[in-house]
Amino acid sequence: MKYWLILLFTIPLKLSAEQQSGVCFVSKQAEIENFYRQGICPRTGSKRIAKGLGKGIEIKSDRIGVLFDFNDTRLKPEFFAVLNQWGRALENLKDMRFSIQGHTDYIGSVAYNKQLSWQRAQQVKIYLVSRFNIDAKRLEVVGFGEQYPLKGDEHWQSDEDRHWNRRVEFVRL
Repeated sequence: MKYWLILLFTIPLKLSAEQQSGVCFVSKQAEIENFYRQGICPRTGSKRIAKGLGKGIEIKSDRIGVLFDFNDTRLKPEFFAVLNQWGRALENLKDMRFSIQGHTDYIGSVAYNKQLSWQRAQQVKIYLVSRFNIDAKRLEVVGFGEQYPLKGDEHWQSDEDRHWNRRVEFVRL
C-alpha cells in the first residue's frame, strides 16, 4: 500500500498535523514517523490517507510546501528546516523505502517538464542523503512533470496554481 504525503507546511514552524480532503499534512519528525508506521494522521486520528492526488484539494493561504521557482531546481533556504525534520524522520524509518516525486506547472514541453521535475526531486534526495544517515537506495526519484497538478489542470493554471504545482512529494513504497 502506498501512502501519499504532500509536503505542505504552515510557516512559522509551530506545526501540527492536519487533514484535508484525505491528505494528511505533517511536518514534525514524530508526526512523520507515526504517519508512516501507523497509517494514522496525528491529532485527527483519521486512517483516511490519500492514495493519490485528488482534484479539489483545498490549499489554505497560510500553507507552503517544498516549492520551486519557475524553471528552477534550487532548494530555497526557507525549506531547509522542513527538510531537516524529514531527514531526521527518515533516519528512524530505516525499514521503509520512499519515492521522491517532482512536479511542475504546465509551461514548457512535456519532455522538458518531466526532466525538470526529476531534477527537483533529485535535489531533495541529494540534500537528505548528504546531511543525514539515509541510504540513497531507499529513495527513488521520479519526475512527473505536469501530469498531476495539485491546482488547475494540465492545460490551464493561474499564476497561483502554477506556484503550487512546482513541488516535491514523498510516497512510501
